[in-house]
Amino acid sequence: MHRNSRTVGLVAAVAGAWLLSSASASAALLNFELAWSGASFGYSASATASMTIDDSVFTTPSPSGFHSAAALGIVAFEMTVSDAISGSGTYTLGDFTAFRFFTNGDTLDLSQELVGQATDGGPFGTCSSTCGDFAMNSSVFGGPKPLDYFTITMDGFDILQLTAFTPVPDDPEPEAEVHEPATLALFGLALAGLGALRRRHRDANGVSTVGRLYTS
Repeated sequence: MHRNSRTVGLVAAVAGAWLLSSASASAALLNFELAWSGASFGYSASATASMTIDDSVFTTPSPSGFHSAAALGIVAFEMTVSDAISGSGTYTLGDFTAFRFFTNGDTLDLSQELVGQATDGGPFGTCSSTCGDFAMNSSVFGGPKPLDYFTITMDGFDILQLTAFTPVPDDPEPEAEVHEPATLALFGLALAGLGALRRRHRDANGVSTVGRLYTS
């Protein structure tokens, strides 16, 4: 009885670890494509970016002010600036010291295009203090820096305004979740433990398993 209790405890622990590993492997990540344009300010510069946010960290309404990427749940960010007077190039997450993603309320639907959506003030993306904000501060000389609401400047020359903040849907093709190797190993241990428990239970009751097919 004591041996069986230990086996049950082992199986329960392994199964619990497998469930936790499976949950972490399928964390809720939100992907976005962003765009900026200098056209409304008379500049030919433009920029695009891809960003990934951990939905378990980022919440709405989001805090105002600038914060670290980790505090906002930003796990990936890559921005490419083109045709700027100065500062053209590609910038990655490590090139930025802080981000501001201010939703001004909790009305934004993160599964839809954000620019133009209603906030507790005006439409998100409007250059106004009542419409939220998205900006970043680069530590690289000449890199993107905040200028005004939803606008950035490149080395003090070009001015670009946010024009698109578009969610990228998950790829619908894979229907079955593919577990990481460690997760599969844990699952295998759980099955092995259950098999051992079943055999011990049969032996304890005087039931021979030799030559029998597994039918249950």
